[in-house]
Amino acid sequence: MQHALSLANQWGGPLAVSVRGEVPSSAGSAAVIKDRTLIEGPAAALESGFRFAAEHGCSHLLLLACDMPFLPPDLLPCLQRAIGEAKAALPVSEGRPQTMAGLWQVDPEALEAYLATGQRSLWRFAERQGAVRVDWDDPAPFADIDDQAALAEAERRLAKD
Repeated sequence: MQHALSLANQWGGPLAVSVRGEVPSSAGSAAVIKDRTLIEGPAAALESGFRFAAEHGCSHLLLLACDMPFLPPDLLPCLQRAIGEAKAALPVSEGRPQTMAGLWQVDPEALEAYLATGQRSLWRFAERQGAVRVDWDDPAPFADIDDQAALAEAERRLAKD
């Protein structure tokens, strides 16, 4: 999480960490916002992020998963160039959209209407919103940490840098 926060701090703007459970001590100076418990999965983070961004007068939200420690430093500028009038710009790596590393136009009403249908897929929401895809040649920046082996590998890679 520290790596993601450090990168996000370089880009500026209000910064928050969305949590479902306990407040992590590693949140640092970032605001901590609680996910609504009725929403499952990553959609909860987007909903929390939209609420936070709207409260701070932000038109866009960069949603980053804290388990992606290798995000590229040019991620936000690339997404900003691509988004135009679209509602979202998502990097696509190896054919997979990276919804948890995307730039979203803040639209809590559209997300609320989508969630009210019972759907939770961020990719389906992005498609419905007319997201632009930003092809990313290198899949490495979007590697996420889902288990102890991936955590050990990430720590080894970060220690080399």
